[in-house]
Amino acid sequence: MLGNGATSRTDRSPGVEDVSERVRELTARHLGCALADVRVDTPFLDLGADSLTMINMLRELEGEFSVRVAMRELFDEGDTPARLSRLVVARIGAGPTGAPPPVPAPAASPAAPVTPSPVSMPAVPVPPAPVPAAPAVIAAPALPPSHPPRRP
Repeated sequence: MLGNGATSRTDRSPGVEDVSERVRELTARHLGCALADVRVDTPFLDLGADSLTMINMLRELEGEFSVRVAMRELFDEGDTPARLSRLVVARIGAGPTGAPPPVPAPAASPAAPVTPSPVSMPAVPVPPAPVPAAPAVIAAPALPPSHPPRRP
């Protein structure tokens, strides 16, 4: 407690207003705009954010508040700073994943080891080597009748 009856931020979990202010700060920094330009009810996409920007910003928020928000949730349910702040606050204290820990599945009984059986491959016939084609016979052009054949 502070002297005026207020609690310091370290003595309590952050509320929606605290998280909302941090979301606005991160949004302004990641988008390179003034904090005053980031209204709590303006969708991130209308502010110029793209999916890569949102992933980076979300990872930073998750680390800072030890929560986990899925990208689907961000775009479906947390599309404005106010809505994202409510998602984060709802997960604070629920663990790093933002949900109760999963119940482990019952252990499966160990199966008997499977020994692979030898595989026999059928004989593959090898095609015969190609027989070279006989050379083509080219006929000599006929001489015109005015030239008698030469005799040796």
